[in-house]
Amino acid sequence: AFVHSCVLSDTQAVRACAEFARHHRFLVEPACGVAIAAVSDHTNHLHSNFRNMPDDRPIVIIICGGNLVSPELLDNWLKSSSITLPPLK
Repeated sequence: AFVHSCVLSDTQAVRACAEFARHHRFLVEPACGVAIAAVSDHTNHLHSNFRNMPDDRPIVIIICGGNLVSPELLDNWLKSSSITLPPLK
């Protein structure tokens, strides 16, 4: 089985929430954002922890939550984590 646990920071989780919101226009909470961060291009976790996984195997992330988050709350998380994001292209 290709199950591997890893530890990511709150900052990585919040950054992934913000990037997901910017690109998909859907708000998620950091508990979901951390799963996104684990497989995003901004971390090496996917490649370093699953290097033996065949290329044709799907990767599934369950996107959930969003009931307790608002744009204002996401902005507060970004500010408290000192995260600034580049403008969308």
